[in-house]
Amino acid sequence: MILIFHFLCLLARYVVSNIAKSINKKEIHSQSTDNIVGFSKQTYYSGGILKFSPPVYIQRYETVALILQEFAAEGKINKVVEFGCADLNFFMYMKKIKEIKEIFEIDIDKEILERNLYKTSPLAFDYLTRKNHNSLDVYVLNGNVADYDEYLVGTDAIIGIELIEHLTEKVLKKMIFNIFNEIKPKVIIFTTPNAEFNSLLPNLTDMRHCDHKFEWTRKEFFTWTQEIIQKYPEYIVRFYGIGPGPDGSENLGCCSQMAVFQKNKDSEEAFITAREFPEVPDKTHKYELIAHYNYPERQETRTKDEKIVHEIQYQLPYIIKFSDFFNYEENVNVIPLSVLRDFVSDLCSTEEEFGDILMSNGMNIEKRDGALYLIKAESVSDLEDYSIDGSLDNYDNKKYYLKEEVNFNESWETNENCSQILDDANNFQTPRTLNELKDPIWNCQMSSPELHTELHKKTRQMSEPESTCNLGRQFDSVTSCI
Repeated sequence: MILIFHFLCLLARYVVSNIAKSINKKEIHSQSTDNIVGFSKQTYYSGGILKFSPPVYIQRYETVALILQEFAAEGKINKVVEFGCADLNFFMYMKKIKEIKEIFEIDIDKEILERNLYKTSPLAFDYLTRKNHNSLDVYVLNGNVADYDEYLVGTDAIIGIELIEHLTEKVLKKMIFNIFNEIKPKVIIFTTPNAEFNSLLPNLTDMRHCDHKFEWTRKEFFTWTQEIIQKYPEYIVRFYGIGPGPDGSENLGCCSQMAVFQKNKDSEEAFITAREFPEVPDKTHKYELIAHYNYPERQETRTKDEKIVHEIQYQLPYIIKFSDFFNYEENVNVIPLSVLRDFVSDLCSTEEEFGDILMSNGMNIEKRDGALYLIKAESVSDLEDYSIDGSLDNYDNKKYYLKEEVNFNESWETNENCSQILDDANNFQTPRTLNELKDPIWNCQMSSPELHTELHKKTRQMSEPESTCNLGRQFDSVTSCI
């Protein structure tokens, strides 16, 4: 009986052990194949060098940004901290996520932060394009990932892109405590090299970077994450592969591996039991503020109808100019609403609704042969943008002139300063007032269609040699503006 009992115990241990191994293998496999983020990628050898398209660092940025966007869209993320931000290249991806209100860029290397600081300052473009974005505050800080600081209070998401492999074992443990016990964000994202993939990289004898303290296989990375969630059970973890290898290398996984920690929906402080912690951190300001920028909030206040009408009003002149919708019998443009609706398809569900909105805003909509059309007569303002090279030939021989207005009541100096007015006859300058002569902006060559004025002829005759006057008379026949 005792022998049977021991046999059953050994059998049970064997079964449990094999189930655990199969789960482990499945988890490791899933991060390299099933969970590769789906955008177009190519990996190939060129001249003996493994090439990625897009480059692996771009794939990393896009993958992390996609994960952040998913959480932000669910309303879970307002404040994001990036540790080890280095040259601040990932910032441009984060600032596009409209739900984010605060971004903290933190790195231990102050010099590299100051050198790349310009990447975080708002551009004129940002003031024009941040429609429906929250006001965004950006902080660039010099600090250590192992240190806690009051700047970190209320953080929703923490990012460490290719960071952990640069940390010593001691700093890595402090980082885990700082992030999971002190900051307690809702989302934590780490990426790190996959050591198994190194065999595909030619001429690589050791690690990928001289500062790397380690490079983990997928199994080692998985083990590290499991140790964390065992200590902090309020978190769950998912795995992703970034930068798949060439065909036939699927068993090695991807170039980079990513773990996404997320707080359980049901997790509360009750999950957090007594743990063995390092020393309690000093919660004063340990980080040095390098820069703080504010990106303006620009909320869209227009109604849906206003957006539609404004967009069509903007597009109409270009459609009239570059499309062939002019009806010569009616002397109007007859534009199908199906053409116009393409510009506002995300705002209008049906063509009938679109037509009703345009009609209610004073536009002429007619139904012809079962289809809806916008009837638009061309006005003079519609024609002003046409080039004056024959494009107006079909418009009743109307003439349009460019005319330079001259104020003939100005006090012109025509006697003692004639030599100064036309100091260089070859410049063919329009006579100027004394105030204009003192202004350096007038010290440039120019011509004018008003060169034939009596005042100009008189001053030119007083100062020009005969050959210059003849040249001037020839030039009078040209009307040009600079």
